[in-house]
Amino acid sequence: MKMTWDLGMDHVRSWVLSGDYELDNSFDRPFAWSSTVVTGLSEAAIVPQPENASAHSDAGAETHASQITELTAASTAPDSFWSSKPFPTLNEQQFLAVANDVDDPLIPKQLEVRRIFHNGRHTWQQLVSQALTLPRGTFPSGLDPSIMLQDMPPLPESLPSKGVLAGAPTWLVPDPEPDTRDGADLDLDNVTGTTKYFRLSYPSPINCIISPDPSACHYGNPSGTADASNTPQGLAILTMCWSYILSTRLLQLQNRKIHFTDSCLRPVPINTVGDLAENEILVHLPKGASFRLVHWLCAILAPQSGWTADDQGGLCTPWDAAFASNVRFVIAIEGEVLINTEMEPPTPTEATDLLIEFCNLFGIGHEPHRSKDPTPLSPIKAAFLATLAIPFYRMAKLEPHLPWPSLKPRQAAPLNADQEADVHRYTTEARYYMTLSMHPYALGPVLWSIFWQPEIQCNVVSPWLAAITSVIEPAFRHCDFEMLIKIFLLRRPRVAMWWHGLFLLGNSKILHFIRNYLTTLDEGCSYDTLSRPDIVTSVWTGAPQSYQDETTTAAYHDLSMLVPRAALLQHRHTLTLRDPWPLFYGWLPFGSVPKGTVEPDLYPWLERGHHREYRHWTWWSKDDASFQPSTHAGYRQETGRFDPAVPDNLKLLPSPNYYAPIPPTGSLPAAFEPSRRATLQMINHSLGNIIGERSLSTAVIPELKQSHPWLKDWTPA
Repeated sequence: MKMTWDLGMDHVRSWVLSGDYELDNSFDRPFAWSSTVVTGLSEAAIVPQPENASAHSDAGAETHASQITELTAASTAPDSFWSSKPFPTLNEQQFLAVANDVDDPLIPKQLEVRRIFHNGRHTWQQLVSQALTLPRGTFPSGLDPSIMLQDMPPLPESLPSKGVLAGAPTWLVPDPEPDTRDGADLDLDNVTGTTKYFRLSYPSPINCIISPDPSACHYGNPSGTADASNTPQGLAILTMCWSYILSTRLLQLQNRKIHFTDSCLRPVPINTVGDLAENEILVHLPKGASFRLVHWLCAILAPQSGWTADDQGGLCTPWDAAFASNVRFVIAIEGEVLINTEMEPPTPTEATDLLIEFCNLFGIGHEPHRSKDPTPLSPIKAAFLATLAIPFYRMAKLEPHLPWPSLKPRQAAPLNADQEADVHRYTTEARYYMTLSMHPYALGPVLWSIFWQPEIQCNVVSPWLAAITSVIEPAFRHCDFEMLIKIFLLRRPRVAMWWHGLFLLGNSKILHFIRNYLTTLDEGCSYDTLSRPDIVTSVWTGAPQSYQDETTTAAYHDLSMLVPRAALLQHRHTLTLRDPWPLFYGWLPFGSVPKGTVEPDLYPWLERGHHREYRHWTWWSKDDASFQPSTHAGYRQETGRFDPAVPDNLKLLPSPNYYAPIPPTGSLPAAFEPSRRATLQMINHSLGNIIGERSLSTAVIPELKQSHPWLKDWTPA
């Protein structure tokens, strides 16, 4: 059988290693429902591609929208918005369910499809109900950004000045027969995992759109509520502040100096400001504003960057951002200030002090550290999360849509010492956040695990995802980022915090990615799906992504015992941690395999029980041999500040009527495709054993024939 996997992971490596990345508004991509992927692990067009793929894709989206039952109000009227009309109805035949008296090796029974759909819908409805109890603009408690950082390694204290940073995990996989192996002095228990590459620079900053039209920024402005904007105060300016702080922190780690440029804006006395042009944004700094704050704002809000690295050479950090050229900031002050570009720009720590000063001038508050009650979203935290999402927007070729700032100096209690310390902690711990932020392909599996459910088997993924879609569809239609993030935060806070940053950047195409994923298992924002689970980032964030993250162990001693397919694939993956094979999807494999059909090489591990433990992460430079490697245990061990009590709400709630028929009208497009795709990828993963053999017989799926309808046009890799 011919192997087609690209061992170089070129679809990722070309993005990380090359310097020819360009940001633009369009993104040409193969037909979204085609399962052919750049990696070469092709499912050989599970869904035949129509002659006019792009037309079909557009038509499919229109059909989807027209077939969903309309719900008419926005989240400001939650009762009517979320529950006044029946949920969108689905056609069971699109799930390819078989009759209840039929046994099929792949296709689920009709009652199972009903059970999964109704339980899924009931589970997500409960999340919506909880979200609706939160007043507009407030969010669940305990959501400090550090909850995302369980074992996240920090960037090393010294970085190469150019090139690519590389790193790999070390896993503890104890030998099940330690006393019987030769070479007792060799450490065979610690295994190095697959290498990840981290891109350190880009040719230009990301371009941010800023517009006075509320419809141009969707966060805080769901359709029909433009007169009641709920965007965090000063989000656009504060995002530029954090962009500078993270960028200069990276340059600091590279031991690169920075300087102001002649592109800095020039402040003007407030009494000379007349009528503003349509594209001008006034930032009126009151009398107490320090000279350093004025100078800094003139640099970071300039159309052409008012600061740069001494050896910049046109290269930018992953978080560098600039506003579109059609927007111009006017920095107005009381009195006169002369800008001296020879002065040294602020360090990340000093810039954080200036950010706090700016917030105090305009009465921008910050929530108490790890508040126990629902609280409004701190604009400071919102901008920090948004800045962490900038590299993902770069990869997906999206432009942030930020709200038009409308700031007026006002008297308010300044941030207290605890609040200031909390803000400074974001900067102090920035190296931990920057690690995952700067690698969108590693962040992708974390994001899409928001929809993963441990007990959902791969062949019933479709009814599960369709149930989710039927519940959250109003958020798609009304671009209600706030309601959607509340639902996500109530379900999986450690994952949802990353989503919050994407939503705060305001581009509604993010919602298209979510809808695509829920109907095809392919979000369509890159050349290949970003949803393939990653056991490394699962440990980093403390949020499981797949059956591979299951920690319970069982031993299988007798040859007559049945080994759950999930346990078998988990053992095989643990013994091939260096291989570049991805974990296609994280959905639970169904069925069991007789132990006697498993390769004997695996018996010692099956009889001991599965054991795989993350130890640490090691950094090195791909291009600089003089770079000193460094090893890091991660945030939890290095800071002692990780909160393990944050809930991961993965409990499936049974519906009171879970065997009721699914209404037959108004179907979702290609509804069966997620189940079919996830099942075929599970089979693909089952074809190989730990000694490198690949065969359909290795999968051990009784009565599965090549003529099975789900295998039509499928060629295993």
